[in-house]
Amino acid sequence: MDSFLLIWLERRAFAVFLLWLAVQFVPTVQAQTPLSQMYHRGWTVQDGAPNNIEDAIQGPDGFIWITTDDGVFRFDGVTFERYRPPAGTALISDRMNSVSVTPDGSLWLAYMLGGVTRIKGNQLTNFTEKDGLRSGHIGAISQDKDGRTWIIGSRGLQFIRGNHVTQFHGAHGEGDIYGESVTVDRDGNVWMAQGANTIRVLERGSDQLNVAFRGPYAGCVKAHDGGVICWPYKISDPVLHLAVSHGKVSSGRLATGTSGIFDLLAARDGTIWMGTEKDGIERFDAESNKLARNSRIKIDVFGHKDGLTGKRASTIFEDREGSVWVAGDKGLDQFRMVPVHQVTLDAFLTTLPTNGIWPHFIIGTRRLVDVTSDTYSPLTREFESGHQPRAEFRGDDGTIWVGGTDGLWRYVNRQFSRVALPVDLQGIDRIIQTVVEDSSHGIWVTISNNGLYRLKDGLWARRGGYVGLPDKTAYAALRDGRGELWFGFLKNVLARVSSGRVTVFGSSDGLSIGDIRTLNERDGSIWIGGEHGVVVYNNGKFEPLRLREAELVRGVTGLVFLPNGDLWVNAASGAYQVKHDELVAWESDRMHAVRWRKLDYLDGLDGIPNPLLGNPSAAASPDGRLYFGMNGALEWIDPNRLPTNPIPPPVWITDVRTLDEDFVPGEQTLRLEPNVRNLEISYSAPSLLIPERVRFRYRLQGFDSAWVEAGSRRKAIYSKLPPGTYTFQAIACNDSGVWNRSGASILLTVKPTFSQTIWLRLCIIVALSVLFFLYFRIRLNRTKQRIANRMYEILGERQRIARDLHDTLLQSVQALMFKVGVAARKLPVDDPVRPLLEATLVQSDQVLMEGRKLISSLQTKEEPSEALLDSLRVIGESLRHTYPSTEFFVDVRGSERILSTVVNPELCTIGREALTNAFQHANAAHVWLELNATPEELRLKVRDDGNGIDAQILARGYRDEHWGLRNMKARSERLGGRFTLNSSLGAGTTVEVAVPAFVAYKDAPGGLRERFRRLFR
Repeated sequence: MDSFLLIWLERRAFAVFLLWLAVQFVPTVQAQTPLSQMYHRGWTVQDGAPNNIEDAIQGPDGFIWITTDDGVFRFDGVTFERYRPPAGTALISDRMNSVSVTPDGSLWLAYMLGGVTRIKGNQLTNFTEKDGLRSGHIGAISQDKDGRTWIIGSRGLQFIRGNHVTQFHGAHGEGDIYGESVTVDRDGNVWMAQGANTIRVLERGSDQLNVAFRGPYAGCVKAHDGGVICWPYKISDPVLHLAVSHGKVSSGRLATGTSGIFDLLAARDGTIWMGTEKDGIERFDAESNKLARNSRIKIDVFGHKDGLTGKRASTIFEDREGSVWVAGDKGLDQFRMVPVHQVTLDAFLTTLPTNGIWPHFIIGTRRLVDVTSDTYSPLTREFESGHQPRAEFRGDDGTIWVGGTDGLWRYVNRQFSRVALPVDLQGIDRIIQTVVEDSSHGIWVTISNNGLYRLKDGLWARRGGYVGLPDKTAYAALRDGRGELWFGFLKNVLARVSSGRVTVFGSSDGLSIGDIRTLNERDGSIWIGGEHGVVVYNNGKFEPLRLREAELVRGVTGLVFLPNGDLWVNAASGAYQVKHDELVAWESDRMHAVRWRKLDYLDGLDGIPNPLLGNPSAAASPDGRLYFGMNGALEWIDPNRLPTNPIPPPVWITDVRTLDEDFVPGEQTLRLEPNVRNLEISYSAPSLLIPERVRFRYRLQGFDSAWVEAGSRRKAIYSKLPPGTYTFQAIACNDSGVWNRSGASILLTVKPTFSQTIWLRLCIIVALSVLFFLYFRIRLNRTKQRIANRMYEILGERQRIARDLHDTLLQSVQALMFKVGVAARKLPVDDPVRPLLEATLVQSDQVLMEGRKLISSLQTKEEPSEALLDSLRVIGESLRHTYPSTEFFVDVRGSERILSTVVNPELCTIGREALTNAFQHANAAHVWLELNATPEELRLKVRDDGNGIDAQILARGYRDEHWGLRNMKARSERLGGRFTLNSSLGAGTTVEVAVPAFVAYKDAPGGLRERFRRLFR
């Protein structure tokens, strides 16, 4: 009985111990994400931030506008730049106090020594004393719903409507209202904090300024649920929530700060942010922390020791994408929510479950822990000193096997016990790298420096009894849906155990992944993650998973398929999401590069996975969370609630410069000097949430043939642009890939140098034309002279022949005729020979006459073109009488011209031959003679509608033993003309001769001038 009682007491004590562990281990659940788990980034002077920031706010253009005592600056999340006013304008001073944005899209700058500037678009307007604005320090600017811009400071309350300044005194003649803060609430009521005196309110529609609260309050900001939230001068006073309705003011006390408050922000998520004098920033939840007077709550604090750029936080504001910005004396800080949440566990390594989604999500740290949402319940006592888990597997019977740096452990029926290892192990290490169960309920483990062992019924078998298994350390193990075992080793070695057979794959099989670190299965395919990315084994082939934009995924240690089919890859370069439809597309086309979304340090993912763990570094829990085991941290996301940024970034051209010029931004058209070199165009897209992921495209229309993928680069450079007009366009997308496809553009005109002007080109063209004309004229004159010389030679030869004929043949014939005549007269009249001689004499006279005519034709002379036409008409009419069945027509075109001495007889001879052929051989019904004297040439054409010429004869250009066609062509070429013969059987024949004007006409230069005038017209 005593023994039983002792056992009962021990169990109760152990239960109490576990309860105490659970109470100590469950993290504190807060209503809001701690500032320490938000993404924080700071910019100081070393990063280009201006020193001693006075005020900051996001402007209508998306930039953060920063005022200092050395001017105003803009920040796009990457680069700080000094603001440059549009050309022809200037700011009042460089000593700025505050900057404000009003609902009409204006940005207002207030100066330390008085005056304000309104910037709206590209218009800048200054208001000073000469415009009716009182001088002195200006505290704040705000605009109501009636279009009045209220200004408060050391010289009273004023407002500007349009460009007119008005002093406000109230309906009851209140004196000047001084203060540091003026705010318009959601309903259009105007609130003023007067520092050490009171808070006043001017209800919309009223001109009576009422006291809302008496006490030393420094300023008020608009509350999203109506009214304002005001912060005190004194540390002991609480933050107030004030509202007014029909003259009645209601108030509520919120938290009390721990340090003097400089500024306050009522964020859109309901939290209140306070910038303090020396404790950085403080934050609390306005809805859950409305307290009675003198009550205190625990406020979340983030100070200089936590990473804030300075101790003082003088300005806090929220941008349109949800980031909170803090400006102080040492720099600028950003806070934003991230999708990755960290779990604070007192453990360096966290082992995640390996085989699917368990009913309970149990992880290994210093002990086994059951994870349910935000509750972390210990299941066991701490492992023995120095033990760190490396591998964890849940067996088919529910037993949890844990391997680590100090052996193998088993958790079953709430009992945690060590498992004895094989006795034949080599070396002193007992690190269990992987644990997996086969379909026969044998437990396979990898023991460092000893390879694989299988435990079955308390007995260990080296390599499970399979000689073919590699005798190496396996770093990944998997049992697939078919019951096959897979083991991944270093250097492209993968082993499969199936139905008692071992298959080893390597580089020769197409496996190229380097060291294998994780394995998973999807629809019968084995997915392998390792040193060089992800590879899939299916149907005997290894195929790499390709990502778009040539993204390189290295050091893969986790592959998780979610119930919706999405794949998550945990790697040294980040965690990647690949949607289910992208996987389907890749399975249909293995060359398809999948789209992806990446989570890294910008999303709160801290550290990198430990490649030495045998279990995957990513696992899904039953409640839908996805956990990542990183070095020194356990982190999780809700993959179904990943944030997206729907706001497309505004795009601006921020700077245009060359080696010689720097242009003021804002101008829509720029004229660049000739020979522009190194044209630099800077552009920006102030998407402030994650500016590191903003991507750009640009193009210079008229120069670039397509969009240039610039990535994150924010500058385009062009060199040696030719003269012309170009349009530069830039577009951008935010961190979620939402594009602003309208973007920004600017028109650029590059002036030409004198050598590139149209006038010089015209002069060059004219000069070349003149040179060409002179060259052509010289060649023409030479050709003309050559032809003329040839004609003179022909003419001289004809005249010589004519003289020879006259002096020899005609004289001899005439002498012979004289002798025959003498002989005939001596014969008797009745002599029968005498009539024969007399007839011979008559025929001799005809021969003599024809000889004289021939000599006369050889001695050519200049005749008008009508003479040529008359001669050919006579020949044609004579032939028509001989061949009465053929009709003859004459057509004359052009004006009468004096023909050269050579052309007339040659053309007459050609025309006679053509007409004779048409009448004698063509068997034509009609014959046409055409003569056309144009300024360019003289054309003679003879055509008929007769039989035509055989194609073979036409191809040869002559008939055998006939010289007519050949003579006509030769005479034409001798004149420098163009001979054309067109004919086909049954379609008639056309003979055409075209002689250039400078050969055909005596007054050829007139024809040349006309030709050149038409040539250069």
